[in-house]
Amino acid sequence: MKLRFDNGPLLAASLSFLLLLWMGSGVVGGDSRAGAEPAPVSGRTLERGAVRVLVQTVQAQTIDQLVTLHGVTAPDRAVTLRAETPGRVLSLQAGEGDRVAAGAVLAALEAGDLPARLAHARDLVTQRELEYTGTQRLRKQNNVSEAELAAARARLSSARADLRAIERSLEKTRVDAPFAGSVDRLMVETGDYVQAGDPVARILNFRPTLVIGHVSETEGALLSDGLAGAGALRDGTVLSGHVRHVAAEADSQSRTHRVEFELASVADWQPLAGSTARIDIRVRSVTAHLLSPALLTLDETGRLGVKVVDPDERARFMPVQLVRAGVEGAWVSGLPERTRLITMGAGFVDDGETVEAVTEEAAGEPATI
Repeated sequence: MKLRFDNGPLLAASLSFLLLLWMGSGVVGGDSRAGAEPAPVSGRTLERGAVRVLVQTVQAQTIDQLVTLHGVTAPDRAVTLRAETPGRVLSLQAGEGDRVAAGAVLAALEAGDLPARLAHARDLVTQRELEYTGTQRLRKQNNVSEAELAAARARLSSARADLRAIERSLEKTRVDAPFAGSVDRLMVETGDYVQAGDPVARILNFRPTLVIGHVSETEGALLSDGLAGAGALRDGTVLSGHVRHVAAEADSQSRTHRVEFELASVADWQPLAGSTARIDIRVRSVTAHLLSPALLTLDETGRLGVKVVDPDERARFMPVQLVRAGVEGAWVSGLPERTRLITMGAGFVDDGETVEAVTEEAAGEPATI
């Protein structure tokens, strides 16, 4: 799939951004060509009416096409634990920052009469089991009816259900960690009274740590699970890893796709959620040309392109696709492997017009590429 722009305003904005990036990179000197179109190399034209233009032969190179993900770090799993039953906090079994195992008790709430009810329920189950066993024996001897046997079985099932309900109520007086992780926050203190649904603690698991961000529809179509990438945090910490998931459904408002990028372990780095990160994800290798953003232009239909000289010595507008851009310039695809690019005088020639092409070296001009 090729990267392309779909409308004139977006192209104009992108081109303006590239020009600003190029001008701010320090590449532009006193002989800048990033402003208005310069005059032709020579005021004269040939007898045949051809305008003289400066050209530079550019050679295609193989580069990595990248999708840049701007996002924030996030834990692999995060959950806020809430009280499931009202009660007073009797004790806290972990503190903020502590590592806890899955199933570890973080807080204990008062149980009231539940322990006594649990003991009674267990005794009642034992009694109902004995009664049912005896009724089964009597039924085999035809000393009781089938209905009496069914009633004994029902009483046993009811006792077991009551026991399980009490056990579940007692379990709710403990707030347990659902997975291994670290206690990021405690929202209660010993002695606090909580209602069902009140937050008690927040658990995070940074193994692994993710970078979560969003990409455009076009970029999302280029990504797939497993693609490698590298980048850095704002403080310079170097990151690497791979794409873990690309959301198939775009956000209904922004029309972007959510991307989860899984980080490899980083030595001497304490993971923090919400840290700004930039990740360059390698999509594929492409053949592209590196040129100055100042040479990019739009045709009458809004297509992004450059002006070149063809083998018949005629100026031609050639559409290009932007692969990536940086301080070094703009990488574009869509041109022949070797292309004579017009670097000065392009604004004075029309598509198909015969030109006199002079190399920058022959004219004593600094290379634009």
